Amino acid sequence: ATLTSLIYNTQQLPLGAALNTIVWQGVLNGGIVQFQIATACKPGQGTVPNCTGGVLGWNFVGPGGTSIDYYQGGPDTSIVIPRTGTGEHNNKQYIRYKVFLATDGSANPPGPIIRDIATNWSL
Repeated sequence: ATLTSLIYNTQQLPLGAALNTIVWQGVLNGGIVQFQIATACKPGQGTVPNCTGGVLGWNFVGPGGTSIDYYQGGPDTSIVIPRTGTGEHNNKQYIRYKVFLATDGSANPPGPIIRDIATNWSL
């Protein structure tokens, strides 16, 4: 199963925001919880999904900067989002995440249960 978050607007801060961490609360139940992050629009580049400066739509990526990479962590554990590198999400105005839930079928009931997801960003 997958879930895509709402769009978080960090407002028109002069330099944008930097996504620091994502954390979820719940239980694994013999499953796996993975995330991909998408950020868009540097301040002053318009609104999503059509930013100016060549950025269009949402590109959900993991730590390697591709759609086949995933951030992964257990419940109540902050998953660090690097500020630089191929999956850079620094100095952007809009943030979204996509969460992927999988199960190995070993638990009853099988699969993860997520009660809350929180992101942390800073200037």
